[in-house]
Amino acid sequence: MPAAGTAAVVCAGLIRSSLSRRHRAGDRSRAVGTSGSPGHVSRATLERTDSDRIDRFRMPIYAGCMGRWLRRSWFAVAFLAALVVADIVSRWMSGPWRDRTAAWASTNVINLEHHPIAALVLSAIVTGPYPGVWPALASMGLISVSRLLGSARTLLLCGSAQVVGTLISEGIVAYRVQDGLLPGSALTQLDVGPSYVVVSALTLAALAGNWRWRMIALAGLLALSPYLFTGLRDFDVAAVGHLVSVLLGMAGAVVYHYNRARRLRLATAPAAERTAAAPARAGSAA
Repeated sequence: MPAAGTAAVVCAGLIRSSLSRRHRAGDRSRAVGTSGSPGHVSRATLERTDSDRIDRFRMPIYAGCMGRWLRRSWFAVAFLAALVVADIVSRWMSGPWRDRTAAWASTNVINLEHHPIAALVLSAIVTGPYPGVWPALASMGLISVSRLLGSARTLLLCGSAQVVGTLISEGIVAYRVQDGLLPGSALTQLDVGPSYVVVSALTLAALAGNWRWRMIALAGLLALSPYLFTGLRDFDVAAVGHLVSVLLGMAGAVVYHYNRARRLRLATAPAAERTAAAPARAGSAA
């Protein structure tokens, strides 16, 4: 009797599993039946469903990549947008209004005494009479530098070039006016444009970027080369500022290569050396 009961249970389980498989097969056949049947789903519908499923996975990836790129390059995007907007607005302004705005934004000695921050910021986005030229040149350097340094360090480099280049060049003007080597009108001369920012970024990109960005940055510097150092012997304001910007870009490239070599050396060093170097870094940070 127990043997017969066991056999009956086994037979019932086999029948149940067979019916279950047939039921699932029937569902699949009804779902992907022949054209015109009630359960028919076309191949195009299935492919579209698969494509939608893949897109649902891709969109977060694209959004994440765009977010990381914006976090790393927000200064380059903001500065390029400011140049484009300033270029468009200057085309709409009449000649007298454009001249008065440029004179107020100029980083000459008088404006630096009255409104230094506004002059330093606004003069860096006054593009002058050549539409589209400065945004194109700025993109040739700032995009690469943002990828190398990140936005905070790029802002530090370009801001230093704008501030230090202006203070040194206009300081020379003030000294020469005081000594009678220049007329008093030199204190109110026009000094606007993003060239200090652009030249510093192009210099660092030409020295520290990959070979593609180096070629692009070198092309930008070559296009600017006839105008960079004209009048340097006479301490021309723009020429002195461009020299300071190039030197700051070179210093930034040296610091970048030094830090990169240091990271590679620590990454390839034995574990004992990395452990010994950790307390030293912690002490220097404290």
